[in-house]
Amino acid sequence: MSTDLLQATCDQFLGGQVKAYQPEKGFRSGSDAILLAAAVNTMNGEKCLEFGCGVGVASLCLAQRLAKEGVNHAITGIDVQSMLIDLAQKNINMNDMTPEPEFFVQDITAKFSDWTHTQPSSFHHVFANPPYFERDESFASSDESKAQAHVSNQADLDIWVKRAATCLTGKGQFTLIYRADALDRLLSALSPQFGRIVVLPISASPDEPASRVIVRATRDAKGKLSLLPPLVTHKDKRYTDEVEYILREGGSLQKRFDFQ
Repeated sequence: MSTDLLQATCDQFLGGQVKAYQPEKGFRSGSDAILLAAAVNTMNGEKCLEFGCGVGVASLCLAQRLAKEGVNHAITGIDVQSMLIDLAQKNINMNDMTPEPEFFVQDITAKFSDWTHTQPSSFHHVFANPPYFERDESFASSDESKAQAHVSNQADLDIWVKRAATCLTGKGQFTLIYRADALDRLLSALSPQFGRIVVLPISASPDEPASRVIVRATRDAKGKLSLLPPLVTHKDKRYTDEVEYILREGGSLQKRFDFQ
């Protein structure tokens, strides 16, 4: 697949604080990537790993917020699609960040012993927006890149969770954004390697069911499932002030998780 930038658009995130080349057609990052980055609660000196990073939007947004907060950090992103990693590496050069994220080609479903850029139990956080449409339930996209980013099955999800557990330190956190109507699949995959699971529903309006959930789980932890009050994204057909601050200014969702 070509990495010709004539076939990519240059898009802005966080009100222009982050810029990223994305394929003109196929999988494109949007608000889900920003919300995911806002949910990662990284402390000084911790290492973060993004699964399925695509062109690196979530990692870049996280890096931008941590730099503003003065948090020393290290962020690595991996994706199976070399075309997207090529764009992610170009996006590093386009954004002036210190320290810079690192992006590598890696098939998450491959045997961990074959991974070349990560060591077991070496990351404090893993975060991801996994493929969330089941192969037997969704139409097949005619775009190969988009299909890889969106379509999976329970076995694939189980492997992502298993690999996250391998990469994380003891009590490390796994943060995901996922379909609300497939939450049962995700919770099943997280057990028994993760506990102290916190679920933040995301709805377009107060009277609509959640379409997405952000889930934070802790490796080798005990504790009951916590269901937080929903994050409502819109009011009067506009973003709510809270969501506007996250999407435009790079705010954090940590206060939501502190509610538990």
